[in-house]
Amino acid sequence: MFNYVWNYDGDSKYTLQYGGSSLNTATSFDNWLMQGRQQYPCYIHFNQAASASLVDGVTLTGATSGAKIKVGHVVITQGTAASAGMGVLFYTPLSDTRVVTGENMQVGASTYCVAASNQADTPLTPVKSVYITVESNTIRYCIGGDTPTNSAGTPASFGIPLTAGQNIVLSSGYNLSTFSMINAVSASLATVDVTFNY
Repeated sequence: MFNYVWNYDGDSKYTLQYGGSSLNTATSFDNWLMQGRQQYPCYIHFNQAASASLVDGVTLTGATSGAKIKVGHVVITQGTAASAGMGVLFYTPLSDTRVVTGENMQVGASTYCVAASNQADTPLTPVKSVYITVESNTIRYCIGGDTPTNSAGTPASFGIPLTAGQNIVLSSGYNLSTFSMINAVSASLATVDVTFNY
């Protein structure tokens, strides 16, 4: 077995997991992950999203800490806001109390999602590189504006395959902004870990 060391630029800030049926359509990186954001200075990872009302502009309260936040942007990487979604919330704190891992983020008594990380500061600079690893099954990807397709697409199976255990590093702004991925086979749902470096 060979071990490879990849040279990539920047300091790691987010590692997000993409996957499931959300990769049955071509998926690119949300622009909010690519650019530094000063207007929404904080973020948390979330999971167990349970409300279609988890949208930009909603005010949430931490059930444990009492932290209040105003969501600036929701990035969903798996599932949906209404059902088992996970991703990142960018927000402005409305209180001095910080969000803590594991607490329900609520409107009234309704849980919208669960914080999967402690509150952290949003990067102020654009992303320098991403490190992409396929954990299970296979994806197809394209760079440069083409759209990858799965085995049932037209044309069928278009794009470069990346199988479980393989990884790539992207470090050009153009490559990052035009990257797109899809499950190679709709019935074989891939899991992909992506680390964003700033």
